Amino acid sequence: MQGRLLLRPSPELNDIAAGILGRAQRLYPVELIGYSLLSNHYHLIAWTKDAKRLSEFAGYFNSNLAREVARLTGWTGKIWEKRYQPIPISDEEEAQVARFRYVLGHGVKENLVAHLREWPGLHCIRQLADGAPLTGTWYDRTQQHHARRKGEDADPDEHA
Repeated sequence: MQGRLLLRPSPELNDIAAGILGRAQRLYPVELIGYSLLSNHYHLIAWTKDAKRLSEFAGYFNSNLAREVARLTGWTGKIWEKRYQPIPISDEEEAQVARFRYVLGHGVKENLVAHLREWPGLHCIRQLADGAPLTGTWYDRTQQHHARRKGEDADPDEHA
């Protein structure tokens, strides 16, 4: 994101990003282990047996998140600075714990918040600690586009 804070947490972005994450998971099932969205990037730990599935999931999530971020911010340039690149995590417990701590610690380790729960952006801590479900809104922009072309009301909430 070239230093731009296009993913700055807001209730609207959190809701839409959670909706995209849920839709991506429904279409390309992966097991989400942990995630955190910061102001200029995100981290996601996912497990799947199939590298193709992970690629499809990430492609869907990245492209839809980029479109929605552009819509919310009015940004017309590229959202992502570089292509998605998965980083494999070995089967060794020590490596898995280290990577998990790295993802969980975002926000705190940068001294942006004192405690994980204080991070205003999308973060897995609430689901992991409280068992709270992640909920968000998926907007069917294709249906919204078709409605506009037909001269119908293109209210996004009607296509959520």
